[in-house]
Amino acid sequence: MRASQFVLLKALLIFVTAFSYFSTSAQLQADFTATPQSGCAPLIVIFSDQSTGNPTSWKWDLGNGTITNNHNPSTTYFNPGVYKVKLTISDGSTTDSIIKISFITVYDKPLVDFSASDTSGCFPLNVNFTDNSTAGSGTIASWTWDFGDGNNDTLKNVTHTYITPGLFDITLIVINSFGCKSALTKSDLIK
Repeated sequence: MRASQFVLLKALLIFVTAFSYFSTSAQLQADFTATPQSGCAPLIVIFSDQSTGNPTSWKWDLGNGTITNNHNPSTTYFNPGVYKVKLTISDGSTTDSIIKISFITVYDKPLVDFSASDTSGCFPLNVNFTDNSTAGSGTIASWTWDFGDGNNDTLKNVTHTYITPGLFDITLIVINSFGCKSALTKSDLIK
């Protein structure tokens, strides 16, 4: 065997060894991310496949009843709760899967309610407004009252004086500690 043939054979052996190493190293490994992973209902989440090993098919169980074969799916979580997500990938001959427990967290919106001490009378009319809202998730972080006469307030419970006659819609907007927002308007509440 001549030296040039030996060098060629050695190079071929190195190539075959390297190819064998990389082909066995490219095994399937399922992985994914999601954006966002938490928020207020309804929460739209976009999933991104981060799997390695060149998968050719995907099966997602998004935890909210949605099963899909899309590569990078999206879904809406309508109900508050904590959701697990499962991804199964395949290359036609092997499969791999991953389950991420407590991966998506959906917070509940506040349930807004309020009462007024007096709803009718002669002006000037003093009315005490009482917040009866519940936070849903977390705690109530802020209140915004619209008294229907161009005046607002941000206290939990507030007294407002009406100095002109009319019918007034009252709106209360409540935001909880997770940023979830709800509003309630009672039309023509004050007369």
